[in-house]
Amino acid sequence: MAQWQKTPIQRDNGEMAEAQAPVIVSASRSTDIPAFYADWFFHRLKVKLL
Repeated sequence: MAQWQKTPIQRDNGEMAEAQAPVIVSASRSTDIPAFYADWFFHRLKVKLL
């Protein structure tokens, strides 16, 4: 199973910490992604999941 990527962040007190950085995909019906960019979209999903 894939794990979330981690990214360094700086807290309000200046301390550095690692935080989860999930990839959020929002492709609602009002976008052209499914209609015109399906091949690109599924390729990007496949690359991210590997």
